[in-house]
Amino acid sequence: MSKIRVLVVDDSPLIRQTFQKLLEADDNIEVVATAGDAYEARDAIVKHKPDVMTLDIEMPRMNGIQFLKKLIPQFPLPVIVCSSLPINTFDALEAGAVDYVRKPVITSTDSLKKFGEDLVGRVKVAVTAKVIKAGKYVFQVKERKHEKAPINVEGKLIAIGGSTGATEALPVIVSQFDENTPPCVVVIHMPEGFTNLYAQRLGASCPGVKVMEANRECM
Repeated sequence: MSKIRVLVVDDSPLIRQTFQKLLEADDNIEVVATAGDAYEARDAIVKHKPDVMTLDIEMPRMNGIQFLKKLIPQFPLPVIVCSSLPINTFDALEAGAVDYVRKPVITSTDSLKKFGEDLVGRVKVAVTAKVIKAGKYVFQVKERKHEKAPINVEGKLIAIGGSTGATEALPVIVSQFDENTPPCVVVIHMPEGFTNLYAQRLGASCPGVKVMEANRECM
């Protein structure tokens, strides 16, 4: 099998160097180029044709979200957003990114290794993702035209699990829930601190559906 070709985009030379080292520790991944801003990234995409791109949000000249909106319609490339800003990350997912990872606070060699393993795993999943050109935002609710007759939902439960792409697919599913829908639990791969924000935005986008982050009070 050929190696997964990755482009690393970040305005920090240290982050670019660190990501490249972590990714290339895996024999199946090759970092074909790094870029410090969106303009360098655009040129690198045309020249190297990467399979996956990791993308910072806060960059000079053009931020990551603006770049994504311009990029995806022309080059539907799997993009993993790397950021420490949750609200910007969700904006990036709506603009076409397939996944995101929180930039690490490295406190030890073990924590760096753990982050590297997570990043490698996300790249391997992202390369299999089918990227849809930006334009349709997932936090839009379709109006239900037909009401169903009440059914007995006692003792029933819907369970949903997801990883890459689940943040985009879930609002489409939940927007179709109504009073006949059994309670639903969702397990989704998401960094600490993102789940509460995601629950709030999901609830706001789906009127009539109560959405909350799971905690001990829900038990």
